[in-house]
Amino acid sequence: MLPLDAWEWHAYIDGIDRETGERPEGLDAAR
Repeated sequence: MLPLDAWEWHAYIDGIDRETGERPEGLDAAR
């Protein structure tokens, strides 16, 4: 798992990459 700061972590929990505004493939595939 990549080290994420709190802001990025909450974005990943929500299933959204904060930088791109899209769902990261890895997390989306894992769901």
